[in-house]
Amino acid sequence: QVWNTLRDPDALKRAIPGCESLEQTSDNAYAVRLNVGVAGVKGIYNGSLHVLEAQAPETYHLVMDGTGARGILHSDGVLRLEAQATETTVVHYAGQAQLGGAIASVGPLVANGAANRLIKEYFTRLADLLPPASAPSVVAAEEPIASEPSAAPAPAAPTPAAVVAPDMAAAGQITAETAP
Repeated sequence: QVWNTLRDPDALKRAIPGCESLEQTSDNAYAVRLNVGVAGVKGIYNGSLHVLEAQAPETYHLVMDGTGARGILHSDGVLRLEAQATETTVVHYAGQAQLGGAIASVGPLVANGAANRLIKEYFTRLADLLPPASAPSVVAAEEPIASEPSAAPAPAAPTPAAVVAPDMAAAGQITAETAP
């Protein structure tokens, strides 16, 4: 159930913060339109989302790119599902995000916080899309995203089938680069 939810275009559209549209363009590619903000820099970004190296029901690589008047967004991450019990699946996520242009002017500290908030929101929304459990519980443990001046970040969380027990294993970094 978790794998299917993570790969369902309707579920992705509902879970991705600021997603205004998500249209499948091929088997593992989507056109995406996001309306997101980092600190006071808000904007609309049009781009693509690609699912690569999918090995059902265990892992896949996700790449998203977007451009807008406020700059560019790039994220690259790997999701790995781990069954821990009959009704519990933990989703491990490790990734990177890069910002460029005006949106990068918020600085790496603010960008890291915003990335962590968006990732948490994404996995919380995904967990809400799963069938309810008799006694659902949500547990989140998170490592903050590190900031370095030349790479990217975006880690995430886990979400189970029937019982929601997210275990955020976040490891990544955000790079903010301003264009001349």
